[in-house]
Amino acid sequence: METGFALGAHEVLQVGDIVEVKFHGSLNRADAVVLHDRLAQVYGENGGGFLLADMADLSTIEADARRYMGEWNRTHPLSGAVMYGASFATRTIATLALKVARLMGNEQTEVVFLKNEAEARRWIAARREALGPRGRA
Repeated sequence: METGFALGAHEVLQVGDIVEVKFHGSLNRADAVVLHDRLAQVYGENGGGFLLADMADLSTIEADARRYMGEWNRTHPLSGAVMYGASFATRTIATLALKVARLMGNEQTEVVFLKNEAEARRWIAARREALGPRGRA
């Protein structure tokens, strides 16, 4: 099943258990809530799920959105999350946010930053294989 929708300035496409996001500009809390609601839905429907995020055009993640995502990630594991195209500054901010989430007890979701979409898709395929026949967390 393939479902696409706009999320503010961002584009979201769900293909099976993968939620693909192309960020454009700033990510605010309202958009983060809608995105994470979709991730929870995908996880519930599939017994797992992946986030594939193109961060090349992401300018910033607002503080409220970062806080919300940190809280959400503590209680909602994914099979994996892979980001690509992120600038050094964006990777640094995201890495710090992920470290905070891990310190607060969430080590369930494997998160990686890669250079491009092809590498990201290969990572998802390898992660799916590593997780077993259903490719789930």
